[in-house]
Amino acid sequence: LTSMAEAATPPSPFVRTGQCEGHTGDVLCLDSGCEGTQLVSGGEDGVLRVWDLRARERIHCANHVRLANTDEDAVTSVCWSKKNTHFIWASVSNRVVLLDTRSMAAPVVVLEVNSDEVNHIALNPSETHLASADDSGEIRIIDVSTRSLFKTLRKQHKNICSAVQFSPTHPDELFSGSLDCSIVRWNYKTLKCIHRIDTQDPEASAGINPAMVHNIACTPPTSPSPCVAAALGDGSILYTTPRARGGLQWCRIAGTHSYSVSQVHFPLSTNGSVLLSGGNDRKLIVHTAPSAGSQDWAPRGSIEHSSKIHWLSSLTDGTIAVADCSPVVSLYRMV
Repeated sequence: LTSMAEAATPPSPFVRTGQCEGHTGDVLCLDSGCEGTQLVSGGEDGVLRVWDLRARERIHCANHVRLANTDEDAVTSVCWSKKNTHFIWASVSNRVVLLDTRSMAAPVVVLEVNSDEVNHIALNPSETHLASADDSGEIRIIDVSTRSLFKTLRKQHKNICSAVQFSPTHPDELFSGSLDCSIVRWNYKTLKCIHRIDTQDPEASAGINPAMVHNIACTPPTSPSPCVAAALGDGSILYTTPRARGGLQWCRIAGTHSYSVSQVHFPLSTNGSVLLSGGNDRKLIVHTAPSAGSQDWAPRGSIEHSSKIHWLSSLTDGTIAVADCSPVVSLYRMV
């Protein structure tokens, strides 16, 4: 028999399946390879590690390299190429580096195009360009073929640029987010700011944390329902459908996190029908896509993770990888 309390408790949407151990400081960033069996992580220890996840009972680090020049340098962002499966891009200090997994003793190239510490890097869907957002509030666009600076986006953010993602629907556009509580939609080829929004909730009570943008995620280009989501410091999530030119209608998910939302992520195995969010309240929450006639993402369930969440990533087999305030990467499976 099941008690009333047990019956009222929804089942957990996650099952813990393993972990990756090897870093000596907090793991800050993650990304997965396109083959669905490997994961890359970067940490406060200045080390980038590639993990082989084919045998969960024997997870091991397949390769690693120290990218830091000093003890203070951390690997802040990683991006695994989906077109050239041996290439991994990473950021450390003000540098963007390209690594080849077949020979990781030294980077293939080191680019010092940013004037300040890089916080987030992202490849566009066709992988012709890479964006790197830094502490100066600027976004540098790198030409992947020539491995050189292509454009610089500036004068819109008045504080640290913390997040950047290319649009899943418009090949010349990207979204950037800042600690100045703004999101900017750019045409990065013409350097034009198409749209800029203030992320503060006008109906928020006094004393609520400012809605600084900590992360931006986009659905895969193949998703039938394209979406852009942003994790905010006031505990809410903003999202929009990037279809029309010009202004966009942004909607807000509020009340699910009690502290800052640090990460939003669309799992690869769901093709945009599920949104994950993780925060400083240690919650990992599953949101399901709006149903017909609705615009609202609905929370489906959550778990309390062991620590504040730094980064979320996923594999094509449904594995969810979580980096937090520890040297360990936790692996879950959605159920």
